[in-house]
Amino acid sequence: MIPELINALAERLNHAGFIQQTYGLALLYKTNQSQEPVVFENGEPLHVDFDNYKSLAFFVLNGPITQTQRDSDISCGVFIAKRVPLRLFFYAAESTKQNCLPVDEDALADIIATLVFQQDKDLCAQFGLAAISMAAIAMELRPDAAWAQVFGNKPLALTGTQQLLSADFDLLFEGDPACWIVPCGANLNTEDLNTITNENNQNLNS
Repeated sequence: MIPELINALAERLNHAGFIQQTYGLALLYKTNQSQEPVVFENGEPLHVDFDNYKSLAFFVLNGPITQTQRDSDISCGVFIAKRVPLRLFFYAAESTKQNCLPVDEDALADIIATLVFQQDKDLCAQFGLAAISMAAIAMELRPDAAWAQVFGNKPLALTGTQQLLSADFDLLFEGDPACWIVPCGANLNTEDLNTITNENNQNLNS
């Protein structure tokens, strides 16, 4: 269900209209001494396409998914609360000044404003949750540092006009797992995601 939740956040950014392409959950696969962001379409791995978009964004897990359990206030079952640490990367092919700030930094601020919320009834109804929230934690406005977050030791390949920034979020949701609505085709659980994230050592270039 977590990849589908992240896809719903990506759709929110797509509908906002200030990013040309927003991917959902990407995985950072190690390739020799560096790493590459990879997304999946119909089960097939695809490299994030930086060449054909003037702006794009994608999410990665930024640490292990954790959960706590408590007795439910509204049923005889239990509530599970999950914390999903996310990092969103935002790429812009051009950076120009507007109102004394780079446009890409303005866009990152718009992205954060679009994603941060205290409760979302539509997402709760869509996924059968009791509560869901999204909080911004930090930003990285240095393109070279954001590049290292994505690509590891791969030499910096951004030109003078290209920008890569990142923002960290905590996605929090809770509810009775018996009520959660898992979309058709969703087959990755928390353990799967943590395993994939921690053991993404395959070389997709081989």
